[in-house]
Amino acid sequence: MFILILFSIVNISCKKDSDNKNSDNENSKHSYSNDYIRDTISIEINKGVIGNKHLFIINENILYETEIYNIISKIKKDDIISLTIIDKNEASEKYPSTAKDGIVKINYYIDTLLKPKYYVTQNIEIMNAINNLISQRKVVRYPLIVIDGKPLRGTEIKQYLDILNNNSIKSILTMTLKSGLQLYGERAINGVVIINTMFD
Repeated sequence: MFILILFSIVNISCKKDSDNKNSDNENSKHSYSNDYIRDTISIEINKGVIGNKHLFIINENILYETEIYNIISKIKKDDIISLTIIDKNEASEKYPSTAKDGIVKINYYIDTLLKPKYYVTQNIEIMNAINNLISQRKVVRYPLIVIDGKPLRGTEIKQYLDILNNNSIKSILTMTLKSGLQLYGERAINGVVIINTMFD
């Protein structure tokens, strides 16, 4: 009798281990080494906003399943510009055959010369104008800035913005993401702000 009870306990334990392995396999595509992204996504999965088989769009590119682990693991939290969750309904409308479980959309810095430290300027008027464009969702944080046709990068951003005479500005415009990417490549992933002056 004792032997039968012991066998039953061992059998139940093995079944639990088997269930855990199945669960691990189900979540294996989310086992990348990026706690911030994984935890953010887990919350949305638990709320039912997206499912386990969601689509990843990184810097406007759809990831294949084989790429997910390597690419997501390499993204640093401080380099993330935006992490957007698109629910199942909206995702299905945009990508009917591939995004029935929702979309996780991440934009992050590619160009090391377009990082926050280069956007520290004394020109409050220009920064206010750019922040207004950000609040209107025409661009996101730290966009590519083009003055009189010259795209600025690195220390040039601060140098040009600091000495820019605001009275000489003719216009401040933005480009659509698609046009920006076509013209400036991946540098335009944050959006493009075009400043035209009287001197162009």
